[in-house]
Amino acid sequence: MKDISDITEMWDNRYHKDEYAYGTGPNDFLASMAEKIPAGRALCLGAGEGRNAVYLAKLGFDVTAVDLSGIGLQKARRLAEENKVTIRTIQKDVEKLILAENEWQGITSIFFHTPARMRKNVHKKVISSLARGGVFILEGYSVDQLKFKTGGPPDLELLYDLNEIVNELEDLELFVKRKIVRTVVEGRYHTGKGSVIQVAGIKR
Repeated sequence: MKDISDITEMWDNRYHKDEYAYGTGPNDFLASMAEKIPAGRALCLGAGEGRNAVYLAKLGFDVTAVDLSGIGLQKARRLAEENKVTIRTIQKDVEKLILAENEWQGITSIFFHTPARMRKNVHKKVISSLARGGVFILEGYSVDQLKFKTGGPPDLELLYDLNEIVNELEDLELFVKRKIVRTVVEGRYHTGKGSVIQVAGIKR
């Protein structure tokens, strides 16, 4: 596994251009699920350049975006300003992020790929920090994505297995849990048919 400083540098390098690496529009699955999130506070994990955070802010949510890349978050703030909304940004390793219990009405994890050990720890925090009635929305590339090569990490360890994700989120009431093949068109780095995991759940 790469050192955290190497990972940060990799993302800073990807985001340093004026163009938005994954576009400025929201993720399709998030957009289809956003109405399920109760009004209030929303947390975007691995928020990158802020496209999903800004989208939620435009819907009226009080949004916090977390990412390793300071350059990505700088662009997120710029995108928010261009869209006449405000988002909070935190530059931090998500695994080290301290989250209060029962704090968020919505948490998103959109193409936020991490090693399984870290992902499990993050999902424990997600469950704890969601308020009652809060909703978690996740989309990421599945292990089958290696066959498509249209985006996502070329590393099996960083890709998703549906059963593993469902088990990690067993304390949520999952109303969406599926692996599908769909066309993803999100900027330069997510373009084409791909195999994704989609999960959405509520904390009762």
